[in-house]
Amino acid sequence: SVAHLRVFTKNNKKLQPQIKESFFILWLPLNLSEETLSKSIKKVLPDFPIEKSLSCKINLAYPWNFIQQENVSDIPFESEKMILGTTIAKIVPLKKILGMLTDFSLISVDAYTQLECSPSMYFWSLLTKLTIQLIAKGSFIPNITRVHSDEQNIDFFEEKIGTMQSEWSPILKTERDIQNYIRIQDYAPISAHNIPPPDKVKNVDSFSLPDELKCLEMEDSKLFITSHLYSVSNLSRNFIKTLLDSLIRESTSLVEHAESKLPWDLRVVKSLLSESKQFSIYDVKEEVIPKIFERWSQRLNLSWNLGYSLKLQLETPQSGEDQREWSLKFLLHSLSDDSIELSIKEFWREIQLTHRNNDTFQMSDLIPIREYCLKSFNILSGIFTPINTALKEKYPTEITLTTDNVINLLQTGIPAIKSYGYSIDIPETFSLGGSQRIQPVLTIESGDKLVNENMDSPIQFTSFDISSILTYEWVLKIGDTILSELEKTQLLETEESESLLYWNNKWIMVDKREITQFQGDNKHLKGSISGENALRLALTQNAYLKNSNSEASGPYPVQFYGPLEEILRIIQGKVEMPHLSQPPDFVGVLRKYQEYGFNWMNVLSSIGFGCVLADDMGLGKTIQVIALILTILQEKKQNMNFLVICPTSVLGNWMRELKKFAPTIRSELHYGVKRAKNIDGLTAVLKHNDIILTSYNIIRRDIELFEVVKWESVILDESQNIKNYKTKQAKAIYRLVEKTRRKIALSGTPIENRITELWSLYHFINPFLLGSRSQFMKKYAIPVGKLGNESLTHELRNLVNPFLLRRMKTNKEIVPELPDKQETEVYISLTDQQKEHYKSIVENMLKVVEALEENSEQKFKQKGMILTALMQLKQVCNHPDQFLHTSLDDVKQMEISDFIAKSGKLQRFIELLEEAIASRNKVLVFTQFKVMGDYIQYVIERQFNIHVPFIHGGVPQENRTRIVNQYQDDSSFETPILLLSLRAGGIGLNLSKASIVIHVDRWWNPAVEDQATDRAYRIGQENKVFVYKMVAEGTIEEKISKMLEEKRALVDKIIKVTGEEWITELSLGELKDIFQLEEGDL
Repeated sequence: SVAHLRVFTKNNKKLQPQIKESFFILWLPLNLSEETLSKSIKKVLPDFPIEKSLSCKINLAYPWNFIQQENVSDIPFESEKMILGTTIAKIVPLKKILGMLTDFSLISVDAYTQLECSPSMYFWSLLTKLTIQLIAKGSFIPNITRVHSDEQNIDFFEEKIGTMQSEWSPILKTERDIQNYIRIQDYAPISAHNIPPPDKVKNVDSFSLPDELKCLEMEDSKLFITSHLYSVSNLSRNFIKTLLDSLIRESTSLVEHAESKLPWDLRVVKSLLSESKQFSIYDVKEEVIPKIFERWSQRLNLSWNLGYSLKLQLETPQSGEDQREWSLKFLLHSLSDDSIELSIKEFWREIQLTHRNNDTFQMSDLIPIREYCLKSFNILSGIFTPINTALKEKYPTEITLTTDNVINLLQTGIPAIKSYGYSIDIPETFSLGGSQRIQPVLTIESGDKLVNENMDSPIQFTSFDISSILTYEWVLKIGDTILSELEKTQLLETEESESLLYWNNKWIMVDKREITQFQGDNKHLKGSISGENALRLALTQNAYLKNSNSEASGPYPVQFYGPLEEILRIIQGKVEMPHLSQPPDFVGVLRKYQEYGFNWMNVLSSIGFGCVLADDMGLGKTIQVIALILTILQEKKQNMNFLVICPTSVLGNWMRELKKFAPTIRSELHYGVKRAKNIDGLTAVLKHNDIILTSYNIIRRDIELFEVVKWESVILDESQNIKNYKTKQAKAIYRLVEKTRRKIALSGTPIENRITELWSLYHFINPFLLGSRSQFMKKYAIPVGKLGNESLTHELRNLVNPFLLRRMKTNKEIVPELPDKQETEVYISLTDQQKEHYKSIVENMLKVVEALEENSEQKFKQKGMILTALMQLKQVCNHPDQFLHTSLDDVKQMEISDFIAKSGKLQRFIELLEEAIASRNKVLVFTQFKVMGDYIQYVIERQFNIHVPFIHGGVPQENRTRIVNQYQDDSSFETPILLLSLRAGGIGLNLSKASIVIHVDRWWNPAVEDQATDRAYRIGQENKVFVYKMVAEGTIEEKISKMLEEKRALVDKIIKVTGEEWITELSLGELKDIFQLEEGDL
């Protein structure tokens, strides 16, 4: 609304907003800094000349809880109202941003779509995609309107008598288009339409506002509030109409002619295909042009502007064969809310009541809908003659149909009705694939029960061999009944080609052509099929039947018989999965969802399928795999080899988890210079160990050793590391597949950016499932990832979902099992550069301390030296450049990947963030160092393309409050990460929207750390809080952490008073123990 818009140039000179082309307003909540906004826009639209664009101030409405703070809680304000705030914004023409809106992934497999921008940008992207789909399907029509006299310029020399305007309008011809449109409306975030109509704004009594909320004052220190926003439905319709009209005009051109010499129809076409929408008329008879187009277009587009669509509903007769009367009822269906459906009988009752009450205001709203209904009945009567009877009644609610009428409706009426934008519900009996409709079904028989490979297991599994050859046969079924030859013959004797029959106490739909296809040619009705193809067909339920001319019809359902039927039901989750309790050698107690997780992996891998455990971070993927390994080892009769491949930063964590939860498992680290160099060495290691742990980098180098081993299981942790199938490490891992029985992948982010990553992952766990890379690209990647093809998206989901288990921390069945606050220490390994610096610092410190040990007068100097060394070691554990005092400007000159690779802690930190952001968790990150905070802020913004606020001692109080407000906003995921220094952010802030807290470095005062953690874990927190404390393995961080845990009660008493100074009181021997680096194999 231009009433809320004030445009200005760089010199802040105000202009009238006379912008003729369509545009977007790009803004940040409650932001008055043009520089901050420009930086954010540049990240999303790097090629857009932001410096040349118009800036403006716009008044937007915010929900009260968005800006509410404890210090202004006494504002006399109703919670359901919204408060207006001024923000700096940029005006971006629609054409400039259109490319980005079309680049968003419209549909994702499962729920792994990541928003690259705000929810409002994603909403407009969905509408853009829908518009492009409508154009591609030809779902648009021209409309003509008369331009009012104040809008036109009469040219008397050309003797024109007026001006018309043409435009292209969308039509929702199919039920799928309507459903897509409704679903997009349901998604709309408030940030997509938080601008109020000017006449719905009022001011409230002025009062003193704190400085951080001064942007909410509009004029004369007054606050303005509203309870109305522009309708999402209206905004959506206008956007689609504008965009559709613009795109069609851009894609066409017409040769120029003198307009007055063109006949009226060519003048109309020219106006529809050119940038100018207007055309002149030169004859009084041409004034009827709008009426001609109105009558025609209304037949296709009646409901678009009303927001309602007429819906028909077919109901079967109340009793059996003797009752032949069917009912066709009329309903009104909302285009903005799919749950709203009104019987037309109720609408007529409302009309009559309003008329009796002489309520002219209410009647003015109802009359357009009444006219729409009557016009619709008139249109529908031309499509389906029996609806003529509705026109004879004053208030038609339903009509009665004969069986012949219904056959007519099903054969030709429904497609025609839907093509005019109306929807119709029919009994499931008569839908394609309906349970009471005769239809072909592909049956696949697996023969006798297959030999069980797990005879010693307490749960018996039939394993599936994809290379096996199975038999198939096409049959005709009604419901669960296969038709006999006699029944087929009897049905063929009916007179109509397609008919309704009352058969076995139910109405059925019979199409004789389908029976004839079976009776006439048996060539393709029986044969052999590979296990691989059979499984794909069974999962997708998309089988096609070829006739004698090799023409295919379908898709038709698929039914397995024999042992494979049981397998299919298990992997599709249609039957309860066999269950084992946690293994006796497991130290600890698995939660119920964890117990289910290891059972799920056990069942699928025992049957012969690979699987992906994609649980949200913090739910314990590692210990579920450990429980699985213990279970398998209990059943072994011979040596079994397990291989775990993970990032280097996680190897130490795996060693600890195995030692903690499964001390009976023998494990060996294949890493560093001491690792096995040849097959004999590796064989010797395998003989005395159950599990080999190695990294992705090492497996790439040593693949020739590993590929000759027959592995019981290969487990990929952080399996997104093979998302690019072209990398050497991905290719190396694919070479392990052939000799591996169980293939398991762990990842909190199975799809990070592109749908092609799905193929890379499944090419490891079940390489047969998605075909070759080129086949996948052609069939799924482009149609699903780029074009949003719904049927193929559904097919792809059916293929991959049975082998992927994902639980979120927010799942209702999981939440009760989780503690309110769960703390985890994340162990990382130092890089070689970090180790060198670390050892040098310790060596120099010990030399000085030892020299001063005998001199009591130098005790103060000794303490200072220890504290200095302690600080330097913390810096090294964070990043070597922090210790070397490398400036941020110098860091920005480095390759970002090289900078991250210098620090094991930074590498693991990025992995934690990737998983948190993919799961849409809000994160607090604490560090005690301003320099490390600057590094982290820079790295996150480069890696994730998101703005990361940083609250530290140098940030003014008013800015801190604004940052916290933005972060706490419920409806936004634009600021998922908040970075804080431990001192500045550790007290006085309410950050209850965070569910993940990461301590990058440790402050050896539990009270300080707990206080910082409690910024998230406090009253108002609706989610479980997961706390991750990063600890460098073998360093002073790990040793002090152990001391704090072992002597927590005593340490609490000491440290609350003395902070870290207690370390300076240790003896020289104790200092050596605690400071010296313990180097393992990592």
